Amino acid sequence: MIALLATISGAKGWEDIEIYGVSHENWLSGFLNLPWGIPTADTYRR
Repeated sequence: MIALLATISGAKGWEDIEIYGVSHENWLSGFLNLPWGIPTADTYRR
């Protein structure tokens, strides 16, 4: 979900997706279960 929202918002790479997640963490955690926080760029890259 984070990758999809970030891409719609203009993210161009893995680091952009991580930055989007970190900057929107409070909002995202309202509807996503994020027990370990926002995934890193390496997680998306894998």
